Parts: sequence; structure tokens; C-alpha cells
Amino acid sequence: MTLVAILVGASVTVYAVLTSLDFDDLRGVIEAQAKAATGRSLGISGPMDLEVSLSPTLTIENVTFGNAEWGTWPELFSARRLEVEVELLPLLSGVILVRRLVAVEPVVLLETNAQGQGNWVIEGSGTDTGGPGTIPAFHRIDIRDGRAIYRDGRSGREFLVSLRSLNARAETPASPSHVSLEGVYNGIGLVAEGTLGSRDELLSGERFPLDLMIEAGETSLKAKGSIGNLAAAEGVDLRVDFSGTRLSDLGALVGEELPSLGPYNLTGRLGDTKDGIEIHGFSLTLGASKMAGDATIAFTGDRPAITAKLKAETLDLNDFTESDGGAAEQEGEPESGRVFSNRPLPVTVLQALDAFVILSAEQARFDDKTMVSDLSLVLELEQGRLDVLDLEAGYSGGTLSGKIAFDTAPADPSLGLDLRVTGFDYGHFLQGRDITDGVVGKLDAEAKLSALGDSVRAWAGSLKGRVEITGGEGRVRSDLLGAGGAGLADVFSAWREGEDDLKLNCVVMRLPIEGGVAQADAVLIDTAAVTVSVSGEVNLGEESLDLKVTPQAKHTSLMSLAVPLRVGGTILEPSVGPDPLGTVLGAAKIAGMFINPLVAGAVIVLESEASDQNPCLAAIDPEAAAKQRAAPGDDDENITPK
Repeated sequence: MTLVAILVGASVTVYAVLTSLDFDDLRGVIEAQAKAATGRSLGISGPMDLEVSLSPTLTIENVTFGNAEWGTWPELFSARRLEVEVELLPLLSGVILVRRLVAVEPVVLLETNAQGQGNWVIEGSGTDTGGPGTIPAFHRIDIRDGRAIYRDGRSGREFLVSLRSLNARAETPASPSHVSLEGVYNGIGLVAEGTLGSRDELLSGERFPLDLMIEAGETSLKAKGSIGNLAAAEGVDLRVDFSGTRLSDLGALVGEELPSLGPYNLTGRLGDTKDGIEIHGFSLTLGASKMAGDATIAFTGDRPAITAKLKAETLDLNDFTESDGGAAEQEGEPESGRVFSNRPLPVTVLQALDAFVILSAEQARFDDKTMVSDLSLVLELEQGRLDVLDLEAGYSGGTLSGKIAFDTAPADPSLGLDLRVTGFDYGHFLQGRDITDGVVGKLDAEAKLSALGDSVRAWAGSLKGRVEITGGEGRVRSDLLGAGGAGLADVFSAWREGEDDLKLNCVVMRLPIEGGVAQADAVLIDTAAVTVSVSGEVNLGEESLDLKVTPQAKHTSLMSLAVPLRVGGTILEPSVGPDPLGTVLGAAKIAGMFINPLVAGAVIVLESEASDQNPCLAAIDPEAAAKQRAAPGDDDENITPK
């Protein structure tokens, strides 16, 4: 009872003193005491008022609190009006318990210097916060029409939040704070809600827990976990769920220009590093692509730098390129009638960041009809140069391997390819593209190419290098041979025996390319009945064809009179017809059979006999073919003079 009487008496005494004070007269005293306690200036230029009760409410206007000496602004804090309701009895024991704090039009500047020190650190206090005896505990905080600014002294980045309202509630100094916020962040509408750790946890220096949901425009973040050192933003350990419609929206939030990709969703455990952040055991969905792994992102360089090891279930490369918005034309030139697009490649994506990624994927899709399986590669991206190394993948029943280099840094971007394909099933390829299911066969291919430009069409027009293709036995269904019309059906039918399907013995293509023009250096198709050679060129820049297809019969028969073909037009719309000169020569052979059948027949026999050698071997390795011709055949042993 004695203790109660003392507290009541003291409260009555304090109440009597407070009611007799003129706070305007004490303005200088308050400012001096704040300066002595913090080393910073407290300014009160507006009127002061006190509503006296056991929980007195102090109202002051035009308040400022000084920044650190190295700060970029004079004030760390300013407000048009502050209302502070304080419980009176705890003051007697030196505890500041604020029942209600209302701040109208406050401005808070939080910043760090180049060494990472925060301007909220009060020098000389021994700690960042000063201890529980000097830090108030708040039951309720209401902020209206405020602004919060954060400046990072190391990176130079700045973030601005304009607050329409911020509310926080806590039952006791040891209770968690329930917070809600509505405002605008970097020009994007912002809503946040959740719980933060208590005042006691903040002052203890132990891990500070949080559980927040934040929505900014169409971007959503859920974070649950703790931060070891809240003042330095170190020791981060958060479980995050991050999603949005477009990655470019996230760029506006973090102050970086990012491509318009999405929708996306990222879940994982977020931590901090010396230079940035790390994400452990994450799962990422971007469009139709799904992958998982570990990654770090550093922000200390000229661009964000990503290091990651990823394993993908599905990877669609279209998800990683910006949409053209369905534009049908680029630079005034129609896309219709052309195979190679003139739309600029998304080089800005490659110039926006650096990366080192080890990737494996069960499936990777390039377009609706092109997919590889069991993909593995190493991706290095630095200063706009992309290198794809150790590339391995399954493609159309075969295996794709090699490397790719794409340098976007020069004024004229460059591409380099060194690729090999073994066991490529071209019948499966044609069937997968809904062209035909009547072709069977496999081949091997090798391409070493380089090109310049910022579009696929520019690459095609500047391509140089070589492509080599070799294929073994195959088959073309008989009904497909008539697809080119009645005249061509007769020509193609001469390439087979009887009414059966066209059977291929081998296919060889050697195509040197210079300036976007591919020359048919050695192109042969060998069937049971004929050997077909192709000469001429394909102009990839103009997408035009100028080829001569010449069949040569293997047996002495009228099949030797098969007319050569001319293939012209464009890649998208080729034209096929008899070669005029070949038709004349064929007619001369027919006429010669009537005038001098022995001579004309000799021409046919000579052409046919020349085809007894392996034509594909001659195209691939002329020296080996010469040795084969020089070696005695089985029939030579039975030839004896009589």
C-alpha cells in the first residue's frame, strides 16, 4: 500500500507540474536536451500543445531531426505535425511507453555511406539504438501522407516510398508488431501487410523475425524468416515466394532495366552475401519453363552478375526473349514471303547482366516444332558476349554437340557456330513438322559457320563457313514422288526400280558458304536406279535457289534418258522444272539411236558403267574412290583371253 501511495502521489505531483508549464518557453530546453543526448539538432518551429491526463498527448508542428554529418540531406526526419500520447506512470521509472504516435506528412531519409554505415546510428551511444532505456515502445503508430527514402552509399541506388498510410500495433514491448501499409514505390502502387519482430527483439541484437506480404502493381512478394542485423541488413534468412506478370515491372522496383518476360514465379530461401544475395533450393517458373537450383546475384559491378546451377524440367527459349507484340513488319519490310526474320534480336537482354550458368534440362523447346532432350551446357555471359560451351543434347533421334558464341558488344554483332549432329532422323523431323510421314532415313552433319548482324536475316546474308552432311540408307514412299505434278512424277519415278518406294543408298552434301551464298560443291543422292548430283547455289541472303539436279542411270536402259531438273524460285516457294539444255541432250540421244544406234548406245553404256563405283565415297574421299577403281573386281578373275 505504501508503494501505491507513493506512485499516486508522484503522479499527482507530475500532473500539477505539467498543467502549469508553458511549453513554448521550454522549446529551447527540449532542443538542447536532444542535442546533448544524440549529438544532433532537434528543431521545433511550430506551436506546441499538451492535453493533460494520465496519458498526456503532446502535439508539435514543423519538427526536424538532424542527419549524420556525412549525410546528403540536413535532416534525417521531418514532419508537419506529430502527436505523441505517452503513459505517465512508466516515465517515473525511466521507461518511455508511447500509447499512440501520429505523424502527418513525415519525411524519413535512411542512407548509408561508402563504408556501409547507416545514418540512423547515433555516434557515441555505444550501440546502434542506444538501449531499451532510451528507445520508446509503441502501442500504436499512424503515419499519413509520408515519404521514406533509402539511399545506398555503396551502389548509389535510391528507392522512394510515398506513404498514404502506415499503421502498426503492438500490445507490449515484447509483442510482435502487426503492420499494414499503402502507398507508391518508384511510381508503382504498393500494399504491404504482416508482422515484424518486437522492440525488445530489435534492441537485443538477436535475429529479427518478420512475416510479410507485399504487392507492388502486378508483382507479389511473400517473405518469412529473420534478419540477423537489421541495421546493416545482414544475416538475411528468408523463405520467399515471388511472382509477377512481367519481369520489367520488377526492374522498375529494383532500379534496373529488365526485359519484358513473364509471367514468373520464384520460391526459395533468400540469404545475403558480401556483394548481393543468394537463393538456395529455389524453384523458378517463367512462362512455360520450369527449373530449380541455386544462384547468387551480385550488384557491385556495372551490371547484375548471376552465378547459378540449374536443372530444368521444361525449358522454352521463347520465354527468355521479348515479344515483338505481334508486329508483322520490321523496318517497313513485310515478313511474309521470307523465311529468315528481319526483326532485331533481343540483344538488350544479354547486355543487361552478366552470368555463369551450368544448365541441364529434360526438354528444351526452340519453337512449336523444334525440341531437344537431355540438354546440358555451360553458359558464360560477360559484357554482352554470350558463349554456350560443352553443349550436348538429343535431337530428332540423334545427338547434337558443339559450342555457340554470340557477341553483342560490337556495332555489328557476330555469331559463331561449331556444331555436330550424329544419327539425325530426318524422317522423324519431317513428321514432327507435319510435312510427311513417308520418309525414312538418318544422317550425320557438321557445321562451322560465322555471321554478322542483329537479325536472323542479317546472319543469313553474311554467313560463311561450311556444312557437311552424310547419310546412309533411306526410303521415300512412292506416292510422294508424284507430289510435284504429273511431269515430275515421271521424272522421280525414273529414280527408282519398278513401282516400289524410292530407296536411298546414301546422301552426301558438302556446302562451302561465303557471303551468304552456299555452293553445291559435292551434293549426291544415290538410289538403286540412279545417282543424282546437284550443282548450283543457294543465296541465303536473297533466299533464292539456282540448282541443277542431274540424274545418271546405273543400267543400260531408257532410264539413262531421264531429264535433268532446274530448281529455282525462293526457299519458301521453289519452282521445279525440266532443264532445257538437258532436255535437248536427251532428245539428241533418242535421235541418235535411230541414226546411229551403236554410237548412241555407247554413250548410254559409258554413263551407266561410270556409276558402278560408289559415288558417295567419291564425293567424301576422292583418293579412296580412286583406289577402289584401281583394285581388281571379283569379275576380273573370270576374264581370260581366248
